Amino acid sequence: QAGGGSLIVDNTGAIDISGAVGAGTVDLTSSGAISQSATGTITAGSLVTDSVGGTVLNLANVVDVFNATNITSGNIELTNTAAPLDITGVSQAGGGSLIVDNTGAIDSSGAVGAGAVDLTSSGAISQSATGTITAGSLVTDSVGGAVLNLANVFDVFNATNLTVGNITPA
Repeated sequence: QAGGGSLIVDNTGAIDISGAVGAGTVDLTSSGAISQSATGTITAGSLVTDSVGGTVLNLANVVDVFNATNITSGNIELTNTAAPLDITGVSQAGGGSLIVDNTGAIDSSGAVGAGAVDLTSSGAISQSATGTITAGSLVTDSVGGAVLNLANVFDVFNATNLTVGNITPA
């Protein structure tokens, strides 16, 4: 999508991204799972997904802002190379996990809810605005600290930080 416009796909059934996709905003809605294969990377200022059965986007995507909704089973997974990544909200109604692996910092600025949340960052992990995390377990792996000092709700917390920076759960 030249010029930074939007790509909006609303599909009955699964969506598989098998070729490179680029737009200012990519909005994928599926009554099935959302996945990517081959060279199906996504480059976008904003990526919004709405799936039934999971969203697994584990190629080298370049996304600045991520928001995802999934109902029923299946995980929401994003591998990303944008620094930083802003997670503006995740709703995982089926009890599945949210798994994000970002090359660069991660900021959660919207509510995140999932059975388990696993955030891996080559930078710092932080929260802002209404970026609370509600999960059975929260795992963070950061370089530069993980400051998660909003009103989070989780039963199990496990954190690793490889350089200077605090680990601060709330």
